[in-house]
Amino acid sequence: MACGTAPVGSNGGSNDAGNPPASCVLAGGTTSNLNGVEIFFPDQPCVYTLAQAAAGITLKYELHVAQDTLEVHSRRPSPESCDAQTPAGVDLSERITGEHDGYCPGCDCGLGDGRQPPAITLKRGAEARTFHWDGRNWGGPSDTGNREGPAFPPGVYTFTVRTTGTAPTSAGTGLEVDPLDGQPWREFVVEGHMQITLVP
Repeated sequence: MACGTAPVGSNGGSNDAGNPPASCVLAGGTTSNLNGVEIFFPDQPCVYTLAQAAAGITLKYELHVAQDTLEVHSRRPSPESCDAQTPAGVDLSERITGEHDGYCPGCDCGLGDGRQPPAITLKRGAEARTFHWDGRNWGGPSDTGNREGPAFPPGVYTFTVRTTGTAPTSAGTGLEVDPLDGQPWREFVVEGHMQITLVP
């Protein structure tokens, strides 16, 4: 069903705000302390059969930026990660998780080069992005050519998109320096969660 109401694999409807119903986007699941920047999930299916997942599904999300934001330093979560990047250079961690299962193709790509994305200017606008999944467990290829694991069983899972890093304090609070340490930079977290359900 599409976010809770339509048949499996259909698009279904959205609420008055154009957002997926709460059964897809988890309550409180889109958070940001970087002013005007957020992860948005457009209306889309969120319940799939195991056969549909095995054949490959595509999840959609958007990075929304309300105004130009200068000197944003997006940060990779670890030296081994090879997360997706937007054309502008925003590092985006994408994963599907459950109690005992997980799919995160960018979590482990080997030793890595230790480099972090450079500072960028986030331009005002919305960038549509997609995430492809075949219903299986995987943590990335590492440097040993790790293969995908077993398929996810029926259940409820969470699709998470997250970016972290630093930005000028004024980008989030309107202050010139961080009141806690007197520095002109602050940590930011922009995150979104959408519920995915697999049925037999």
